[in-house]
Amino acid sequence: MDIGALDETAFSLKQNSEFWLHKRLASVAKKVVGVDSSDLIPQEGVKTFENAVIYNFNIYDLSKTDKIADDVAVSDCDIVIAGELIEHLENPLEFFKLFTCKAELAGKTLAITTPNAQSLYNGLIGFFGMESTHKDHLAIFSYKTLNTLCIRSSAKDWEIIPTYSSFSEMKLSSKGIFKIFVCLFESFINLVEFISPLRSGGFMVKITL
Repeated sequence: MDIGALDETAFSLKQNSEFWLHKRLASVAKKVVGVDSSDLIPQEGVKTFENAVIYNFNIYDLSKTDKIADDVAVSDCDIVIAGELIEHLENPLEFFKLFTCKAELAGKTLAITTPNAQSLYNGLIGFFGMESTHKDHLAIFSYKTLNTLCIRSSAKDWEIIPTYSSFSEMKLSSKGIFKIFVCLFESFINLVEFISPLRSGGFMVKITL
């Protein structure tokens, strides 16, 4: 299950590239059920690939039902992925509890990715009075705040894994010498992130439910 599957603000740029998470999941999974509340998704859902579909569904409705569609439930899925989503939510702790408190999901895996509040890149551009945060982000998390979310949500088994920065949108929208510069800068940032993981671009929270 791919939550926030459309990636609405960057969809037009990423849809035909390797950087669209939904597309990459569909290339390796037996079946992908996407969930997104974007107005771009029709109420009946849309088939995106031969083995993938995205339904228009408010994930908070899972507090009332396990069903995404007539023949699809969260408990049918082996892995639930929320890529770059929780920073957009008004209540991230409630989102965690939607999964960690459901007995029928025992043994499943929840994987959440999110930007790092202490990332090296943001620290560097901060010297120039800038911050790399999307206009729709309501929160940004550090290693410790993610760990606290896991504790407060009553998760039993979790791991927080550093993830490297990827300036995918900049690479897709740039050409020539500027694109080369972006790639070189990304490589430099990734090297420092390897040396100091707490300065990584983001984190993946992997929870065994």
